[in-house]
Amino acid sequence: MLFDPSLITDPVPSKNNNHAEIIQRDNDGNIVALSYNYWNEDGFLGTSLEMDGMGFTSNSIVQIPTSPSLEALTNQISVMAWVNRNTGSVIPNGNSPNVAIFAHEFPSLFFGYNNAKYQFQFETDTDAVVCEAGDYNPGEWEHVAGTYDGNTVRLYVNGQEIHSAAITGDLKINTEAPANNMFTVSGFYDNRALPVMPYGNSSGITDELDGLMDKFKLYNTAL
Repeated sequence: MLFDPSLITDPVPSKNNNHAEIIQRDNDGNIVALSYNYWNEDGFLGTSLEMDGMGFTSNSIVQIPTSPSLEALTNQISVMAWVNRNTGSVIPNGNSPNVAIFAHEFPSLFFGYNNAKYQFQFETDTDAVVCEAGDYNPGEWEHVAGTYDGNTVRLYVNGQEIHSAAITGDLKINTEAPANNMFTVSGFYDNRALPVMPYGNSSGITDELDGLMDKFKLYNTAL
């Protein structure tokens, strides 16, 4: 396991030294002190991460700096979490917002939701794939998981496979470590000119969860 936030502290510890930290930014992208502790006692099992994102108006994110173990992700990966998205989460165009459970240099790696649908998309050194299906249930705890074994990407919800697609090659993991080279949970950094949308801000954070997340786990094998 590459990342398992089993203890509720900041930064969150990892058995493989891939420590996560909650970062909050103002509307201009400057890092500021956390306005609250981002933890909720009503998790799936105990305490859970609570975020208040909404499309391009997000201000907080969980980030994991690049590391040798994360950069070594090649043709196998499993990523999963329990997620409870708030009811009534709608952006100005009337759609449910996109939500990133886990991401790295979008669109190289994105696991989460495309509007209301579950999605696992990534690029390899030979191809690209978008595995997308279903519709999430607002206000309910759901276990969402994605795996890649070097030949097939699979998407699971509550233990049931809902979509699969064929793809080969190694994941495109940036090993040059630019300033924005982060693995992120509950959102990602948008590198386009800000604000991206008229209703957005310039924090640089987008696709943040509006709701709760618990038991996020990342493995370097296909479970």
